Amino acid sequence: MCLAVPVKIVEIEGTRGVVDFAGNRRSASLMLVPEAKVGNYVLLHAGFAITLLAEADALESLQLLGLAPPGAREAGAVSPQGSGEGSIAERTDGSTHEASGASC
Repeated sequence: MCLAVPVKIVEIEGTRGVVDFAGNRRSASLMLVPEAKVGNYVLLHAGFAITLLAEADALESLQLLGLAPPGAREAGAVSPQGSGEGSIAERTDGSTHEASGASC
């Protein structure tokens, strides 16, 4: 199974960038998201940023993976429903949202 994960762009040089995932930094291709800027969240798969993500969606996905940065819950993140087995989460306003992420 393949998995794409939300990461934060911390540096950009040309079509490559450095992204942060749970405190780990790695190089990534930004060729598929030329509009990306430092501070944006992107979905990373096999070393390629494949789409931009809204910060709230990225933090929600990281929280569901157990990798949210400190303070994310207090900043309006979500609490998972049930045992955490599913991919549906309840937002703080009571609405539900399917977790961001891609798999193949």
